[in-house]
Amino acid sequence: MNEANNINYLLNVVIDYALCKKLIDEYDSDYYLNLLLNFFNLTEIKKEETSNDISIFDALLKLYDLKKEEYNYPDFITAVLNIFTPLPSVVNDNFQRLIEIDSKKASDYLYKISTDSLYINTENLKKDIKWKVDSKYGKVDITINLSKPEKDPRDILKAKQMPSSNYPLCMLCKENMGYKGRPSYPSKLNLRFVKVDIDSGETYYMQYSPYSYFNQHLIVFNKKHIPMVVNKNTFSHLLNFVDEFPHYFLGSNADLPIVGGSILSHDHYQGGDKILPMFAATDAFKIEFSNHNDVHASYLNWPLSVIRLKSNNKESLIELADDILNAFIKFEDNDNEIYAFTNGERHNTITPIAHKDGELFVLDLALRNNYSNENYPLGLYHPHSEYWCIKKENIGLIEVLGLAILPRRLKDTLLAIEDDINNNVDISTDEKVKEHYSWIKNIDLSNKSDLDNKLKEEIGHTYVKILECCKIFKTDKQAQESINKIKTLMK
Repeated sequence: MNEANNINYLLNVVIDYALCKKLIDEYDSDYYLNLLLNFFNLTEIKKEETSNDISIFDALLKLYDLKKEEYNYPDFITAVLNIFTPLPSVVNDNFQRLIEIDSKKASDYLYKISTDSLYINTENLKKDIKWKVDSKYGKVDITINLSKPEKDPRDILKAKQMPSSNYPLCMLCKENMGYKGRPSYPSKLNLRFVKVDIDSGETYYMQYSPYSYFNQHLIVFNKKHIPMVVNKNTFSHLLNFVDEFPHYFLGSNADLPIVGGSILSHDHYQGGDKILPMFAATDAFKIEFSNHNDVHASYLNWPLSVIRLKSNNKESLIELADDILNAFIKFEDNDNEIYAFTNGERHNTITPIAHKDGELFVLDLALRNNYSNENYPLGLYHPHSEYWCIKKENIGLIEVLGLAILPRRLKDTLLAIEDDINNNVDISTDEKVKEHYSWIKNIDLSNKSDLDNKLKEEIGHTYVKILECCKIFKTDKQAQESINKIKTLMK
């Protein structure tokens, strides 16, 4: 097979993929073949039979040689697949028709479009390292995220040479759909999102995250580029969403720095499949709210301070959650370094998460505080410095739920640690890994068998300690006393 025929075959693999996934119709295949010709600056193509001897990813990788001077590889994939991805209006219309029948069919349709168009690159997701660890709170999930692409050095250089741009304003703005991207800003050509009805006065859209930290990881975002805030409307939005999509959960990052998410400038929520560890958390003790007898309330046995509210009365949940939030904003316990305000700056807020359990609405309220001092400049209730070797970033919504998103550097670190242990090197003196000695020393290394799993298990135990750093009430007794004080602050 000569080079021209090889390219011809690869283009047919791409077309057949689009046909198989029903991104395009057979009637339009010649039209799309010609669009491919235009994209690759070719003049002719022949239709030919393909087999399963090459995947869409292998075909694209080989075709990339034709365009590598123009694109980095991730952006090249989005550009090719955008040719076949249905128009945004078509996707939204199909979604709205399906949601009238079954919300799960509607969400499955959008998810399929997102994976078939390779906006969610399932091949990349396979690179992520995942494991589970038992703890006194139940299982926690640990991941080392390798699927998020590293920055291309060429893009970093180009970014320095380009004028600054404020378009789109952020990664969550609606203007991202169809945006080609630029150096250090990923292409969104094949992004598709749809309208969801969670607020009568504001427009919200739903899309899936390209990095899928967990199954069907979705994002719901405001049409407007306005700051995140946690208030009564937040609780209403979350519960309205899970009422429409009972197979999903939806939550909000806190609305303050340190304890909030990475994008506080754009109002948005995250959700997805109800598989995350905190949903299985047990009650540590019950809480009585006299004005809300239709709500079952409890404090969870969990490494963060979480109040769980359950009821089949959505409005009652919203009212109670709002009362708790407003009271907690004012709550302080100076003896235990829980400060509501310092120098006019607010420190207390909530990370709320909603889901349905049968006919019951469930609203989890993780109590957060972002107070910092000289000893803890990044936050007293933030991962402490002895654990930064594992996790230094904010503990956000997903990690509150018991899913660790750890940095890719840990993959090589683990290999280096294993190598040191197998070669009897003193880890505390090895410059490459000595910062990890504080947790490695907890492992029984008298038997070096199954070393990889021993290291991963200890990382899991260390991660639970990281979450405990963020726990406002360090004991159940303190939690009970503090919640009683919060109740006195409620209107």
